[in-house]
Amino acid sequence: EEAQGTIEHPFTSFEQCLKELADVRAVTLRVKGDLLINQNIQLESNYEILNNGDACIIFGPEAAVTVKSSTFEISDCRIKNEQPVNQAISKPLFKLENAVFTVKNCTMALNFNSNGNVIDAYNSIVNISDSIVSANAYKYASFISSVKSRLSVKKSQISTSADTAVIISANDGSLNASENSFMVSGKAGRIAELFGVKAKISENKFTGQIKSTALVQPVFSNSANNLTLTDNEIYGF
Repeated sequence: EEAQGTIEHPFTSFEQCLKELADVRAVTLRVKGDLLINQNIQLESNYEILNNGDACIIFGPEAAVTVKSSTFEISDCRIKNEQPVNQAISKPLFKLENAVFTVKNCTMALNFNSNGNVIDAYNSIVNISDSIVSANAYKYASFISSVKSRLSVKKSQISTSADTAVIISANDGSLNASENSFMVSGKAGRIAELFGVKAKISENKFTGQIKSTALVQPVFSNSANNLTLTDNEIYGF
């Protein structure tokens, strides 16, 4: 039977959904079980994904989502990926351009090959809350890389692991991070690298499992930043 997005004939992949709903401006997907993303897809409509029963979004080894001039919200879901076979593949899982991306109460378990970046944002808004994230790669791993974007990360547990591991790398824009547990593991790493950012970072736990013997500050900030650090606990830096 052809997938129609109904209870009787549900979509089983994101590609089926996009084909059927190409002209719809706002879409709410209620996902039960696995939702497969097998290729690169581009969203220019507003999408919301809700858990309708053990929802798990699975990215294929070469799959990624680009969100352009629209909103994308994921709530109460598991998100995982199949590790790329080709070491040359290092594109972000979520690429945002003039977009709003919201993740609420989700669990992400992500494994990349040589390099991995979960979210790449340009002139966008990123809201992460009440979520658990693990991102691993061999050489470099980061959770968010942003330019001219507004970032909010609250009440979440986020870890990255690689030779060089970073949670957030931001150029321009703003960052509000509170009540999180951040951990980086590898030869070198930082919680955040900030360049020209207005940032308020408070009541977080920073943990570094770093092999380098050099003393490193968990948050790197250049002179162009407006940075406020308050009541953060620091271990391993």
